[in-house]
Amino acid sequence: MTADLDFTTGRAAIAYSGRVPWHGQGIKLDPDSTFDEWRVAAGLDYEVDVRKLFYSEVNDEGKRVPKIVDNRVALVRTDTQGFLSIVSEGYHVVQPAKVFEFFQAIIHQEGLTIDVAGALDGGRKIWALAKIDDSFTLYGRDRQVPYVLVATSYDGSLSTQACLTTVRVVCNNTMRASGAYGADNSADSVKVRHDKEFNISEAHGKLGLDEEAWKAYQANIVNLARFQLSKDEALEYFYIVADQGDKIVRNADNGEIISFPEPSRVVKQYINAYLNGPGADLEGSRGTQWGAFNAVSFYQDHLAPDNGNGRRWNSTTFGGGNVRKQHAFQLAVEKFEAAAA
Repeated sequence: MTADLDFTTGRAAIAYSGRVPWHGQGIKLDPDSTFDEWRVAAGLDYEVDVRKLFYSEVNDEGKRVPKIVDNRVALVRTDTQGFLSIVSEGYHVVQPAKVFEFFQAIIHQEGLTIDVAGALDGGRKIWALAKIDDSFTLYGRDRQVPYVLVATSYDGSLSTQACLTTVRVVCNNTMRASGAYGADNSADSVKVRHDKEFNISEAHGKLGLDEEAWKAYQANIVNLARFQLSKDEALEYFYIVADQGDKIVRNADNGEIISFPEPSRVVKQYINAYLNGPGADLEGSRGTQWGAFNAVSFYQDHLAPDNGNGRRWNSTTFGGGNVRKQHAFQLAVEKFEAAAA
């Protein structure tokens, strides 16, 4: 994905209450600031307008006349008149103010603390993150902090959604906790497509932050931290996650590994993060499946190609980087379950 932080108004559309983001952009706010103050500071104080599309048609007199495009409309932000996308007439726009209203309902109901909010790709994606006061620490040092992420899009790339996500404090790795279930349709995640009307009360009711997903995720972490890997098992995992598992040479009779090909740049980065990355020496990480997964997550969150203005974060949260991490986590769990069977 190529989307970056939104600079269309002359500044980065992001506000935060904790540490300065890695890119150094944004406006710092007190966590107790009003939601209107947050929305303005985050650059989300605009509306998205639905407008007719026209094309030029030549009439019998040879003159060009405007004709309406059927079943398609343009989405335009009202503050800058910036074009966002072309969508179908049935596309339901969820305005930034309504997304924040949904976010506010979750925060008030669950007692959360707003952490950061902003826009990407010229305002085509908007998002906000709130911290849950219920961290989990593995072996006394490896702390995981849960958050709720709320987002929507104005180009069809994202449904309107809220989900449980986590941060590994030692290295700032992120992970959707829905990976604990293997799907985004569980109680820790709610998604409403843009061909449906978005109802705040209904969506909030479906989210159900009842700790079930968080506890399931913790159980998976503990299992992965206890699951020791041999050198070949770790390499096999990295090659498969990097979509290079078919290049591993195996015994045709029993499937045992004979040799590995020359590692790609990405696989080398995985290996280095596994051996030397932040948190690699912690109990539960060194030589384990948990450590191997975090090597992949560390690469996607901190080492994957970036332009300095949020491209990597956008990918690792909403795009291909997030998909890669979800796949890596599920593969790790599956390997543990197969070994334990």
